[in-house]
Amino acid sequence: MHITTTEHVEAKHRIEFWESWNQSSLVGLHCSTPKPDAFNAISMQQSLPGSVITRIQAARHIIDRNAQSISAVPKHSVFVSTLLRGSAFIYHAEGMQMLRPGDAFVYSTMHPYLLGFDRDVDLLIVDLDASTVHDEWGRAPLAAPEVTARSGQAGLITDEALRLLDAPEGDPPSTDRLADYCRGLLIGERGSDVLYSRAVAAIDSGLPHPDFDVPALARAVHLSERHLRRVFAEHGGSPGAAILGARLDRARALLAEGARRTVSDVAAACGFGSPSVFARAFRARYGASPSELRGAARQPEASAARSGRTGEGAQTGWASG
Repeated sequence: MHITTTEHVEAKHRIEFWESWNQSSLVGLHCSTPKPDAFNAISMQQSLPGSVITRIQAARHIIDRNAQSISAVPKHSVFVSTLLRGSAFIYHAEGMQMLRPGDAFVYSTMHPYLLGFDRDVDLLIVDLDASTVHDEWGRAPLAAPEVTARSGQAGLITDEALRLLDAPEGDPPSTDRLADYCRGLLIGERGSDVLYSRAVAAIDSGLPHPDFDVPALARAVHLSERHLRRVFAEHGGSPGAAILGARLDRARALLAEGARRTVSDVAAACGFGSPSVFARAFRARYGASPSELRGAARQPEASAARSGRTGEGAQTGWASG
């Protein structure tokens, strides 16, 4: 954990020092306070795989992340913050929201905001890369800050972030639980269900294309391959197996219709580039070849056709008799 404090900085330079620290370690901004000589702050920061956790304890002040600071120091992050102590407000393009102890608020560092603390503050920030939030988790970009009033999910994030912040030096601890809690706050506690349903729908749409594979599915649902595999693992499978299973299920349905399609036609319609590959996979799954299933499906059709011809003949004979 890295600790930074203004304690040993001359009072007249503390705001400048604090802005400089923010720009290099957190986010570029402008800082001001009604009592610059009385301003003091301390930060505790832990960089971990997938996130940076920062705890700030400071005297009352205002930070301004405006268009100029965004342009000068762009940072593509989503901050999941919890107000541990004090009261505050966040002012943005859509209006102003008040914050009380325990509240969690989520905001993009690429949109302007003004964050003010009217008394001594204790603030916890989980810095998440925007590509993780939007591309892997499937969360739509944040148009404005979102405040969650002292929810259970916010409490889980706070407890886990504080635990990780105090983790001893050595091997970095796992951040999976913190990521799960943050994802739950952003897209719902069962966000993986939404992503899984979206992926299954994309599989149904992509089956006719032979080049539709796991990377193509990941692109279709805007997830990384790693996160896509984790979503399927939570539902007891894998994306590759799901794609193959869907292809075979569709092929079986087409063959069972008894329509006048060749096995090669069915293989192509279900995205198999090779009839022989299709035949091996089909037999491995169903214990019979596509031709055998197609033949079994066509037997009732043949019987019906023969019955129809016999009936026609009988009618003709009766009529002529």
